[in-house]
Amino acid sequence: MRADWVQAINYLEAYKMEVGLLINFGSKSLEFKRVINKNQSPHEIK
Repeated sequence: MRADWVQAINYLEAYKMEVGLLINFGSKSLEFKRVINKNQSPHEIK
């Protein structure tokens, strides 16, 4: 796994979030990926 992907998952777990975006502004066109924390159930989100 890439370090940026792992870091995004760690942030989601730390803040108890289910979904996040990984955005790359450094490429020629905007690139983004949706990151899903599978360890977070929808019932735990507040």
